[in-house]
Amino acid sequence: MPFKSLTAGTNVTLTSSATEVEISVATTSPAHTDLTDMPSADNEDHDDRYVRNSDGSVTDNSVPRYDETTGRLIQGSGVLIDDSNNITAPAEITIGAGAIDLYYTFGNYLTTGIVEGGFLSVNGSDTTKFDISDGVGVVVDAFTDHDNPAFTKVVWTGLTAITPTHAAASVTWVGINAAGGVVQSAAPFTEAQERDIIVIGFVATADLVNVSNVGDESNPL
Repeated sequence: MPFKSLTAGTNVTLTSSATEVEISVATTSPAHTDLTDMPSADNEDHDDRYVRNSDGSVTDNSVPRYDETTGRLIQGSGVLIDDSNNITAPAEITIGAGAIDLYYTFGNYLTTGIVEGGFLSVNGSDTTKFDISDGVGVVVDAFTDHDNPAFTKVVWTGLTAITPTHAAASVTWVGINAAGGVVQSAAPFTEAQERDIIVIGFVATADLVNVSNVGDESNPL
């Protein structure tokens, strides 16, 4: 039975000895380290083993999605997942047969309030003062533009040794504004004020000097 000859060359190594011949064949495949190294989508001679980026460039952290129906092209999207796994979806999310505008829905059902923390306590060194534990809250403004509610995340830390500004009135109502500052009032906050103020609670000064009691009047989200 005739055989074709095998010649040493690219990817083929022939090693002989007195009793045998060793044949080594090295196989290689195209090396692609990133999308820019792959064949372009409009190249008729492209290698169909690879999925290509049809956009040419993408937005950092955007979620890729298929382009057309070939299964060979991908493109960017407006959905982002950052390095801390926070997801940004700028449009509607469809669940089942209907579309839900989460931005509008949450904006019109959520109110300004506490997410975590924000507990009142008597200061341990000076009983004429009070502390507010570190916390997070959200100020929700669905009043200015009902169709486009605005959310402001508020984070506060280190709010200690605070003097009640209305100690002489026996009760001081306490809240946090959108800038993370302490707001005090001699009367309960009004409905209009509660749109912009994260209500924490009240501080009681029975002898009009020392903090005798604290109360939680927050609105947890």
